[in-house]
Amino acid sequence: MRLLDKKQFDDLSSLAKAHDDGVIEGLEKGKIEGKEEGLAEGMIKGKTEGLAEGIIKGRTEGLAEGIIKGKTEGFAEGKHNAKIETAKNMLLKGLDIELIAQCTGLQIAEIKKLKEIL
Repeated sequence: MRLLDKKQFDDLSSLAKAHDDGVIEGLEKGKIEGKEEGLAEGMIKGKTEGLAEGIIKGRTEGLAEGIIKGKTEGFAEGKHNAKIETAKNMLLKGLDIELIAQCTGLQIAEIKKLKEIL
């Protein structure tokens, strides 16, 4: 077995240190790149999932609001149509326009238009 002289030892030590430094630098660089890639992938996935959930929630809420609004408007329209039919029947019986307005809640102008049509 042969012993190393000081220069050979120093060269070998420098080589080992350079190797260790390279490994440490590679690990740090890999860690940073891995974090950046993971962050980018996470943001893309998060945005995609958030958008999908937002669309579903928006559609659900919009549908519910639409149903409520439709029912409310339909009920009001049906109620108004019933008043119109009542006013028509009262006009056909010869009742006074002002009395019909009081009984039905319709405007006098609207009742006059109905009378013209009949």
